Amino acid sequence: MNITIIGNYPPRSCGISTFTENLVRALQANFTKNDNDRLEVIAMNDPDAEYPYPAVVTGTIPQNDIEAYRATARRINASDTDVVILQHEYGIFGGERGTHILELVKLLKKPLTVTFHTVLDKPDFLQKQIMQDICEKAQKAVVMSEKAVEFLQKIYKVPAAKIVEIEHGVPDCVTDSREKLREKFGFGDKKIMMTFGLLGRGKGIQTGVKALVEIAKTHPNIEYWVLGKTHPHVIKHEGEAYRDELTAIAKAGGVADKLKYVNEFIDENLLCDYLRAADIYVLPYPNEAQITSGTLSYAVGAGAAVVSTPFWHATELLAKGRGRFFDFSNPTDLAAQVNDLLNNPQELHKLRYNACEYGATLSWKKKGADYLETFREAIDNFSAEEEETEKQTDMKLPALNSRHLRLLTDKTGIIQHAKYGFPNFEEGYCTDDNGRALIAVSAFYEENQDPKYLELLSIYMAYLHYMQRDDGKFRNFLSFDRRFLDEEGSQDSFARAVWGLGNLQVKDVPAGYRHAAQEMFDKAFSTFDKVHHLRAVAYLILGSADYLVAHPDAKDKREKIKSMADMLCKNFDKHSTEADWQWFDSHLTYANALLPASLFAASRLFDKDEKYLKTAKKAMSFLEEVTLSGGHFTPVGCHGFYTKGDECPRFDQQPIDATKSVIMYLHAYEATQNAAYLDKAKLCFEWFTGKNDLGLSLYNERNGGCYDGLTAHGVNQNQGAESTLAFWIARAAIKNYNEDFSETKKRNESGNTPSTIPVGLLKNKKKKSPAAKKPEPMMQVHKKPAKTYPTVAPVYQKTHLSFSFYRKD
Repeated sequence: MNITIIGNYPPRSCGISTFTENLVRALQANFTKNDNDRLEVIAMNDPDAEYPYPAVVTGTIPQNDIEAYRATARRINASDTDVVILQHEYGIFGGERGTHILELVKLLKKPLTVTFHTVLDKPDFLQKQIMQDICEKAQKAVVMSEKAVEFLQKIYKVPAAKIVEIEHGVPDCVTDSREKLREKFGFGDKKIMMTFGLLGRGKGIQTGVKALVEIAKTHPNIEYWVLGKTHPHVIKHEGEAYRDELTAIAKAGGVADKLKYVNEFIDENLLCDYLRAADIYVLPYPNEAQITSGTLSYAVGAGAAVVSTPFWHATELLAKGRGRFFDFSNPTDLAAQVNDLLNNPQELHKLRYNACEYGATLSWKKKGADYLETFREAIDNFSAEEEETEKQTDMKLPALNSRHLRLLTDKTGIIQHAKYGFPNFEEGYCTDDNGRALIAVSAFYEENQDPKYLELLSIYMAYLHYMQRDDGKFRNFLSFDRRFLDEEGSQDSFARAVWGLGNLQVKDVPAGYRHAAQEMFDKAFSTFDKVHHLRAVAYLILGSADYLVAHPDAKDKREKIKSMADMLCKNFDKHSTEADWQWFDSHLTYANALLPASLFAASRLFDKDEKYLKTAKKAMSFLEEVTLSGGHFTPVGCHGFYTKGDECPRFDQQPIDATKSVIMYLHAYEATQNAAYLDKAKLCFEWFTGKNDLGLSLYNERNGGCYDGLTAHGVNQNQGAESTLAFWIARAAIKNYNEDFSETKKRNESGNTPSTIPVGLLKNKKKKSPAAKKPEPMMQVHKKPAKTYPTVAPVYQKTHLSFSFYRKD
């Protein structure tokens, strides 16, 4: 087996380093004799630090160098590594809460096992998300206590099958007799109380020093030995201030001569000697939130008599008479426990015996065998997952999950922005997002007819109705306390609202919603002439095209689409004066694919109008050279956008661009029947799920949200409405073509790939017409009685997202 371990490693001084070194030895001790096993360590480096590592360390990752994480993943993927074992502790990785490690994990294409050294019971949003993201990718998650197993399942929702409990290993303590050891350290007849570990305020040692004052009154020959250097991070920020404070407490209590320091990093053999020589080992952690303690495991393994606060790991390891407890931050209680044991040698001996007996089960060699068995299971699980993926014929799409949309939505509408995964009320609402929400949520309802989606649809419709002015235009921004923040919204916001209202005309939702949307659309139509921004025009074309599917006799809408499509073509001709710039203006900005998409739709409306189709193809080909040349979708970055003659910015990449590109290629497919466009639509959708420049997924499978973008440093962790709706609109569009993706894959595998797909386009099953459903009550958003509208018999068999996604039966 070839194993790669990622974590801290000596000579870096910390508990993770010691753990990783011991794990390496434990695994090597279990290797077979045929020399076919290989083990390497990739060490995490402190910022601005370099260490003289031993030969087993074959690479390093500077903590704050995000590109190093990606490069390491690529290196491992290209190697013969069979399994990767990650040592996880938030603080050893770069980024907020250690997010940089996700860059490596999500790019990794090898079986992964992770050991969690910290499992919090009250994680903040980002801490929880990091753990869940890692566990989602890992085949096995190792923790060292029953409490940690419980937390992973209940708090982080990790499947039980992924979780393995392997207790913290301990070295084999082969030492001289206790008497010789006490003589070696000069303890004589003194009573020795001991604590060890890297010194820091979180260890609670001040409680031990204060207890020393009380214990000395009963046992004047007591000494409190504190073993270990001050933690390097503590030294960096405050020097030896904490150690000085401990000394001051001892001086104030008159026991300064009884407080002894061994201010050095203690190796394991010497540590075992100290632990066996001491009378009582004290663990004064100030709170219960300690899921794993290596120092406690070592003390039990050495057969020490332990007195500890009841933190999580201690309550398990010291159960059944293997130790004693005192209350948190209570030196009086600690002193009472220590005095009682010193006064009862038989009880003290019993604690040592029980600890030693259990400690024998914790040897590192035994734990190494447990880890190797876990690695084998991880490799088997990884192979099974790959085999299952190979069997997929349809494009695997995430299941419907409206949890985040519902979280962002209140009685007024959908909140436009989020802070991480919760709504940012300060930013209020906007018409753009509520218009988009009509498209996404009506698609949800079509998929499974759940009434909760109609409740959401009612809210978004009511918002648009409230924001529409008497002249048909829309205000855009509304504060959280429902104050209008503008008198007239942008052309884009107006057009997105119209897109949503037009799209609702062809959705299989109760008639009242379609009628209300038609009334608002008709009211807005009178102001179409005032729209001249290119993307707004494209949205209006798409919305009007959908409207015409439901209302084919609306000649005014048809004529308007033609004039708007002509306008786009004129702009294209004006700016496409050079072979290397075939676009509608001198910039590529946001939602670029929307422009050719609208012309593909127009070409179908006007019987494949050659001008519209030719312009759409030219623009799409030019955009494709910019966004698909790397083998995956790379949208134009929004940091400066792309100006003719300049370099195209790579970041930040936004979900709206992936969605519009999906829509563009599906439009192109419907207009040309060229199967290659289906593959490109799929490629653009996969940008959401990790096939992008950083290999990171933007879709949050746990809550149905979508992150706000891809930056040079990783994923923007906020999950706002625009991004989340962009994902679900893209997913709704691509879903309707899954059968066609299957046909394409079968043909590709058979080596027979025609330029069009004649099979799979015509369906025998005719979808039930919305008009055939039993009439439902009108939605109450009108100020006056609603008009009576004629029923519409759809001429298209399959409900798709936009006009060009409808197919004649």
